[in-house]
Amino acid sequence: MTLVMDGLLLMASVTACLYCFLLNRRLKNLNNLQGGIGATILQMTSSLSELETSLEEAKKSSAEASGRVSEMIDHGGALAELLYKLVERAEAAKQGLASSDLTAPDHKSSESEGIAKSDDEAAPIQRAAE
Repeated sequence: MTLVMDGLLLMASVTACLYCFLLNRRLKNLNNLQGGIGATILQMTSSLSELETSLEEAKKSSAEASGRVSEMIDHGGALAELLYKLVERAEAAKQGLASSDLTAPDHKSSESEGIAKSDDEAAPIQRAAE
């Protein structure tokens, strides 16, 4: 009876040993850096670092674009104010021409001075349009 029990114990030990060997092989294949979870983890790590780099570049780019847009808005406001002043001068000159046609024909020299002033103020608009 002890011999049978020793034989069963030996067979159970050999079976457990074979099972451990198979589990060891499967675990090595699973953790293999070429095709298992190890490869997946490596790929995810590299993708994450690329994503972080792209995110930082996007943040820098958006900050620069925001600054440029802010500058353009300020510049556009200044140009709008200048254009408003030029329109006011043009309307004043138009009213001055209408009243000078009725009263005195000698105001043409002062009107040309007003036009010259407007040309000086229009120079920044022409530069901005370029």
